[in-house]
Amino acid sequence: MLHYARADTHYLLYVYDRVRADLLTKVLGRPNLLQLVWDQSRTVALKRYHKPVFTEDSYLELLHRHKQPLDVQQCSAARLLYAWRDRTARAEDESTGYVLPNHMLMKIAEEMPR
Repeated sequence: MLHYARADTHYLLYVYDRVRADLLTKVLGRPNLLQLVWDQSRTVALKRYHKPVFTEDSYLELLHRHKQPLDVQQCSAARLLYAWRDRTARAEDESTGYVLPNHMLMKIAEEMPR
């Protein structure tokens, strides 16, 4: 594992030096290109992921984006599937899209297989 980590990071300092040098020499009419890249990188790095909060009505947004109208039973199936998917994803520490993608959830709710 140590060998893998070393090999994986071996060229990072070299790449950093090359990108920095390129940004300083190839400004393309922009005087502070390096500073712009640092600012944008800082903005991205400061973003925090917030896990979506699950409520009883969370599934409604998915229903509104769906093109086909659903009847009462299909809506109920979608609501129950949505809740199951959220519980499973949180228990497994996975994304909801990995557990059951939206398009598959809606297909199951539409067809309501036994």
